Amino acid sequence: MDGGDPVKLEETWNINDSVSPMLYLWYSIDKGQTWKPVAGTVTTGISDEIWVHGQGCTFCEYYSDNWWKEYWISFIPNSPCSIEGSILSLGSFGYKNLSDYSTRIRDYGVAHAFDGAANIIDVSELLIPVDEVGKYSFMCTFKDCTGLTNPPKLPSTKLDTGCYARMFYGCTNLTKAPELPAEYYSNFCYVEMFKGCSKLNYIKGLFKYPPDSPDKKITDDILYTFDWVDGVTTENGTFIIDYPSIDWNPNDYRGPNGVPNGWTIETSNS
Repeated sequence: MDGGDPVKLEETWNINDSVSPMLYLWYSIDKGQTWKPVAGTVTTGISDEIWVHGQGCTFCEYYSDNWWKEYWISFIPNSPCSIEGSILSLGSFGYKNLSDYSTRIRDYGVAHAFDGAANIIDVSELLIPVDEVGKYSFMCTFKDCTGLTNPPKLPSTKLDTGCYARMFYGCTNLTKAPELPAEYYSNFCYVEMFKGCSKLNYIKGLFKYPPDSPDKKITDDILYTFDWVDGVTTENGTFIIDYPSIDWNPNDYRGPNGVPNGWTIETSNS
């Protein structure tokens, strides 16, 4: 499968591959003319573009139902930067593809890949060219990226368990959420997705069904949007719903599990 263009990173990065460097992650500072394996932690040096591609990358592993993780591969930039290219290139070469097939990101695909990378500013050109995302595939991918202002597009319409859980958790400079085109939820799909995004002021969701009710608890078996906007403190935001004929009243779902308090509710054709 063609993984698309290598991911391009600007400025200087610390890249860590703590498992099997010769098989997992490679980088180039001369636009792909020569490639070097990432062995342990590598400081790439300053370059206009740093290209990265993976060979069967696994960014972390989860055990039991506790969301416990073991980091294997991580990216930490040393100065403000942007990222572009195809997300598939981080794991589309070798025996374990990032995509199970051409339209689906595999389970745990890039979970935690950029977790804590405070200097990431713009990932709007980071392509996610798939229709379906696997279990926990983007969980915590940009968690605590406090400098992030421009998120990637999320075109997938078929979700799986926990796929976007905590994806933008703690992104305190994010103001506009990526459009959420999926009509149907999957369990834990948006749990804490924008938690702590204090400046967020825009969400457009195409889902047909209501978010979690205000009385939902983390111990409940079925959760979709639990605490997804907890910590969003803006009171003049806009929440856009694509279905004007929905049979639920968005005002009944105010609070951290649904529509932030004080936000205006609109339909996409209003």
